[in-house]
Amino acid sequence: EVGQRGLLLAGRTGRGKSRSLWALLKRLMCEEARDVGVWTAADWFAVLQSYVSYGRDDAQGFVRACAVRPILVIDDLGQEAVMTSRQDWARSHFFALLDQRLGAGLPMLVTTNLTANQLAGSGRADEIRGEPLVRRLMELCEVIKFEP
Repeated sequence: EVGQRGLLLAGRTGRGKSRSLWALLKRLMCEEARDVGVWTAADWFAVLQSYVSYGRDDAQGFVRACAVRPILVIDDLGQEAVMTSRQDWARSHFFALLDQRLGAGLPMLVTTNLTANQLAGSGRADEIRGEPLVRRLMELCEVIKFEP
């Protein structure tokens, strides 16, 4: 529903994040017939990269289409493979996705094995709060830590 925050399920591998997410998706999609866009991070970023051809960037339409889904799921954020030359480009489009969803008040469900430092691409804790991508995720989602 518009204005509701999503969930960021974070923790080490094997803690039940994806299993919990898929149980929630079963309820949302099968029992409640909700419109949910579901992606693994690897697939989302692969499709994003496919919109660049001959130096032309046509990814904005794809990002906008994902941004307007009532509920959007990204499983295993941080496990995607992005060409080194396109990492900043891919991050900027992912930030645009987060920004559009935040502006529209649409929730996201995200799982990740990464820490805040790793998500931000930095090992310095003092830089994390200022990292726009992490800040957007935190604004969009309640963090649930899956610990041992």
